[in-house]
Amino acid sequence: MIPTSFKYFAVLIFCLFTLASAQDSTPKHPSVVEGIFQSGEFFGPPGYGKNSKTDKIESYYYLQLPTPLMQQQGVSTLPSDVSTSAGLTFFVQLIVNNPKNVKVSSYVGHRVRVTGNLLSATTGHHRTSILLEASKIELIKKWR
Repeated sequence: MIPTSFKYFAVLIFCLFTLASAQDSTPKHPSVVEGIFQSGEFFGPPGYGKNSKTDKIESYYYLQLPTPLMQQQGVSTLPSDVSTSAGLTFFVQLIVNNPKNVKVSSYVGHRVRVTGNLLSATTGHHRTSILLEASKIELIKKWR
């Protein structure tokens, strides 16, 4: 005979696996976003600006967009957990994973085209409601 506590544990494990597999399993289609590559400093922990003497300063890259995000040709859908009004933003924080150690700071102030996946903000370190995890960044001379 199986103990009752083990049965509950088995049901709990089953539910956790079911929830994990039920997460947004739709394939991510890369978006292509154009903007001016910018760098900014923001207050970080512990108070995120509530106490400028003790809060750390964090630096992030972001894009300043010439048109709202959803009006860009390379963007078809937003992350499912953000509001439609978030697509009207003119700023998108960039997550730059740089395995080739490209000097991305050389892009600051220039027009760029960034290819990557759109994500919704989840932590206090995220400065815009939508982020773009960059897989490719290229300089451009003019907007599409």
